[in-house]
Amino acid sequence: MVKTKLWLLKSPSDTFKLSVISTRLLVTSRDIHQLIGFDADGNELTRVQQTDYIRPRHVMESPTGTFISQYNGQLEQYQVIEVNIAGKELRQFSHPLYTLHITIDCHCNTLVADCDNCQILLLDNHLSLSCLIINKHQLVSLLHGIVRTTASWVDQLPSISV
Repeated sequence: MVKTKLWLLKSPSDTFKLSVISTRLLVTSRDIHQLIGFDADGNELTRVQQTDYIRPRHVMESPTGTFISQYNGQLEQYQVIEVNIAGKELRQFSHPLYTLHITIDCHCNTLVADCDNCQILLLDNHLSLSCLIINKHQLVSLLHGIVRTTASWVDQLPSISV
């Protein structure tokens, strides 16, 4: 028989989002406005209370130990925020973003994939816009090039008779 350990209390009204980082699991709850960090054995390491207007969606831990989160705030649009271990807001990137995903590199730059606007943004370690990596027109052009190349490659395959 496999022994299981319940890491979180079940709550039918709450939705949890998970982020796996190196040896830890970060769990966000937008209903209780918290970020909870667990080690590989399920022991709670961190619990960060966030302000009431922040409903975190996805969280990444930066190399400096702060947390970068996408959240749906008072403006009902997604934003990116950095908080410390005490939950204090350090900085924020406000831009009309909608369905987005984030990741952080080893230099504390944040990559933001804005799915609704079909663009990828690079934010510096202060959450300021550093550059637009790719926009909708570039992405469409890139995808058309891939489709043309693939179609050309498939046309060159020998016919197989069965």
